[in-house]
Amino acid sequence: RSIANIIKELEQMKRNDHEIKQVVFHDSSFLIGTRDYFREFCEEYKKKIKIPFIVSTMPTTIDREKLGLLKDAGVSWVTMALQTGSDNVNKNIYKRNSYRKDFLEAAQLIKEVNLPVKSDVIMDNPFENESDIIQTIETIMETPKPCLYEIFSLALLPGTELYDRAKIECPEKMEDCRGKNFMKFRHTYLNTLTSLAVYLPESMMKILLRLYKADSGGSWIFKVALNVSKAVSAVYFKPKNLFYWLKLTRGDSYVETFRIMPLYVKDYFTYRNL
Repeated sequence: RSIANIIKELEQMKRNDHEIKQVVFHDSSFLIGTRDYFREFCEEYKKKIKIPFIVSTMPTTIDREKLGLLKDAGVSWVTMALQTGSDNVNKNIYKRNSYRKDFLEAAQLIKEVNLPVKSDVIMDNPFENESDIIQTIETIMETPKPCLYEIFSLALLPGTELYDRAKIECPEKMEDCRGKNFMKFRHTYLNTLTSLAVYLPESMMKILLRLYKADSGGSWIFKVALNVSKAVSAVYFKPKNLFYWLKLTRGDSYVETFRIMPLYVKDYFTYRNL
């Protein structure tokens, strides 16, 4: 689409609804266009729209110049999917051309320009083994904080390639996805560690992983450490992560952060996967 066409649509949107507070571009290929196209879009958006916005992108399309243009145009945060920290699963199961190294490098770039990142992870994948899941945990541990992750449970939908593969390769792991809440994952030790990795310091996660690897989570020491970590995360690290992430979305303004905090707190603490 031409820049003029996009801006015209956004201008009409502003005229029709004066209460719009934020614009969301859901297309994960948002940053794929030529540099000139992207530069022109940011200039026109900043001049004519002037509403904070959110973009979705892939790690392989990010660079420092584009992030600088986004920030100058008023971006609130960048959404960038991880899905899994296993290169094998990304390549051979999800057919993605973006890998762990790409994600971490892009996340670091976003951190360096002082923008927040939001990502997502898919769990309960019947094709993943313990090693794959641990690689995801380690990738989340290495992601610069603050970072928000949405964690989803994989739903194998009839008619898809993954569904057909699962029927052949692992039928015993399949479940009826009708009515499934894909925002709730299974209660396993590795899934819990994955969700904790979003908030806990890397040093704490390394201890938990070491205890888990000793006997696959069977020891009482691991279970006690896990429960203590969940409690500490809930009362300290999770709120801290949200506060500093929101602060980045508000240009590091404490006043603006406290002003919008109530809008996010309820969803953040009732939706346990965030």
